[in-house]
Amino acid sequence: ALESVLGLRVEAGRTLLIRPCIPNDWPGFRILYRLPDGTTRCDIRVANPHGGVEVVAARLDGQAAALSAGTARILLPTSSGFYSIEIEMG
Repeated sequence: ALESVLGLRVEAGRTLLIRPCIPNDWPGFRILYRLPDGTTRCDIRVANPHGGVEVVAARLDGQAAALSAGTARILLPTSSGFYSIEIEMG
């Protein structure tokens, strides 16, 4: 379910690929996710204020993150911890 609806996938252990595939009428969602390392946690908030279908902005702890073809590519720091990720769809 994480991959198909919420669009969350882990690549190479520390990179999160986020491309939500939610219904247009969903205002967004929030998920608390723990990486497979067991010590890294992410508070992921997705906002979909206009019923968009692709990611238009992404932030990791308030700093802009990379986007590619409607997908957020979040490279997490190598240190374990708690990270805040904000995704905006449009």
